[in-house]
Amino acid sequence: MPANVAIVRRWGADRDFYFVLEGDLDVDVDGSIVRRLGTGTFFGELAARDWGSSFGYPRLATATTRTPVRLWQLPPETFGPLIAMEPTFKSAVDAEARERLPIS
Repeated sequence: MPANVAIVRRWGADRDFYFVLEGDLDVDVDGSIVRRLGTGTFFGELAARDWGSSFGYPRLATATTRTPVRLWQLPPETFGPLIAMEPTFKSAVDAEARERLPIS
């Protein structure tokens, strides 16, 4: 994927989860960069998870490629079983979700 491409947009209803295999992305909220992601990181864990009764979060930020990137995209029907089967992965995703989830 080339640079300057929005992978997900704030308030979007898509629910895929992404691993960054190579490259860098900017994460912004209303035009302000709140995080930079690079090789070995992931995003989309809040939207990808079914939080019960088919409730899912919309995208809370926009993720745009800063450099050319390679991503591994997991649809929610793959993400859910992976979380259930891999406790180490679940712990890492849960920790990021707690950090990224806005507190009101």
